[in-house]
Amino acid sequence: MGSDKIISSYKYLFNYFKNSKVDIPVNTNILLDKKVFYDDARGYKIAHIESINPIKFKGIFKGSYGIISQATCFREHKAPDLDCTCGFHSFKNIEGAVREVSKKWSAVLLKIENYGRIIEHTSGYRSQEQEIVEIIFQKNCAKVFCSRESFKICKFLGLYLPLCKKHSEKSGESYSLLELSNLTGIEFSFLKII
Repeated sequence: MGSDKIISSYKYLFNYFKNSKVDIPVNTNILLDKKVFYDDARGYKIAHIESINPIKFKGIFKGSYGIISQATCFREHKAPDLDCTCGFHSFKNIEGAVREVSKKWSAVLLKIENYGRIIEHTSGYRSQEQEIVEIIFQKNCAKVFCSRESFKICKFLGLYLPLCKKHSEKSGESYSLLELSNLTGIEFSFLKII
């Protein structure tokens, strides 16, 4: 298929989605919904906490990063790129991130600032750099079949998860939100909306 036909297909799909109530996904490859800018933008993403001191995060799909990180791409171009899916992905609004974090019992919600080159999509961003400004844990205990309110953050199955008072007493390594904030220098909280 020639490039004119591909662009024509993209225009058709873009106009179809634009005029419908269906939202175009964040990781779409439709060229016309992307806007590139150099600035900063607040976003939300989900991840797992791998370690506390120093604090390290593991992406839901791939990659590890710290509080302040710069994206790289194995294709050896500057991330993010319009013709690639590289860069730090984040949601524009908290609702999309909350919907995703509620599906993953071991994930945390991260409030981030995107910097450098940023590609804006319909539902989110891909950025060159990110800084995590707040870590938000799910409000219920992460143990299966427990619906009690979270009390402490504990190491459980190799990750740091929110556990209720009963289950946190059985855990070896545990932290209050205040202890985590003092240790890492960033804000920690429990999710207040779902």
